[in-house]
Amino acid sequence: MMESILIQGLVGSIIVYMVFSRGKNNLLLFPRLNKFRYIISILLCSSIIAYTIVSKPQTYYDIIQVDRWAPRTELVQAIRIAKKKYHPDKNKLDEKSNYTELFYEIQKIETVFSSETKRNNYNKYGDFRADGNIEDRNIILCLILGAAFHVYSCLFGLFLSFPSIFRKSRGLFPVYSIAVFCAELHMRLSDDPNPLSFLPVIGGLLPFEKIRVLRSLFTCVLIISFVYASNYYRDYDEILNGMLKGNLITNKRIIDLTQSLIVQLQTHGIGSTSTSSGQNKNKKKSNSTSSSNATPLPPKIKVDSDNEQEDPQLEVIQQLSEPLKELASTMNESQKKQLQTVLNIAFTAKGKENKKEGGGFLSRIFGSSFFWIILVGYVFQIIKNYLS
Repeated sequence: MMESILIQGLVGSIIVYMVFSRGKNNLLLFPRLNKFRYIISILLCSSIIAYTIVSKPQTYYDIIQVDRWAPRTELVQAIRIAKKKYHPDKNKLDEKSNYTELFYEIQKIETVFSSETKRNNYNKYGDFRADGNIEDRNIILCLILGAAFHVYSCLFGLFLSFPSIFRKSRGLFPVYSIAVFCAELHMRLSDDPNPLSFLPVIGGLLPFEKIRVLRSLFTCVLIISFVYASNYYRDYDEILNGMLKGNLITNKRIIDLTQSLIVQLQTHGIGSTSTSSGQNKNKKKSNSTSSSNATPLPPKIKVDSDNEQEDPQLEVIQQLSEPLKELASTMNESQKKQLQTVLNIAFTAKGKENKKEGGGFLSRIFGSSFFWIILVGYVFQIIKNYLS
């Protein structure tokens, strides 16, 4: 079962990658497929559900052709009819070998259904042990295998969601795995013979059949979470660049208007040539003040830095290029605050990125999805060999 889920998840993820993959400049690589993204997702999930229904293995109730929750009298009658139907002495020679195997299988079914305890054990642990003989050791091993299955599935999903466009899905499919594992614990350990019978479609199935169906739906949940994450994906670096470009364009427009105003004043004049000495003095004072204001000190931008050894106040002359320094000298206070906010966000994100990239060798190994996938697979194989 685990192999089929991995194959389904891999194929479905490749198709979703093709639908939502992006290239340079954040453009879709297959825009035509993206137009039909919802139809493709529905077809993928429908195919997985159809495959789950078709590949459903036969249970003891299917072999003797009786309802799963039939009373004991109907079970005894159905077993008697099946034994007469598949008895080797009452069939042709060419079909005798097949009927012999079925006849021995029906005898096993009769042994299991002869006791109500064995029947309940089969209903809950039929995928683990079909003979109905369940001990505490078997229950613990069954639950450990169930936990290993869900951990391995989540690691597989984390590995497939490595691209940034799908990383938001990491908060969705692990929740489903945890919920299904809790449902497994309830169905395995509950005294109720038919737990979770209120579920639609699968409420009438045996407990171990419900567990199988819920596990198989993990691939559908994985695909749906990928579609959700890609639809709400936002490139925050592109947003910050857009904000900075908007501020630069706005300030460039202000500079152009100021220069045009200066040209108009120089063309039409700014006053009469015969001015009083007081006005000349005031003009000289204004010129001196304007000349002193013409070369302001470069403002300082406060940056939230993760490194405590660095100075949190970094001058613009150390952080910005020459054109941006000249532009900052022409800004008013509100514009400088906007530019300061943008730079703070950019520097903080860059500091966190550098801090993450500076991890040690061991942190890179244990932080890799490949390491945990290989480790869980190895443990799963050891348990499987031990049980066999």
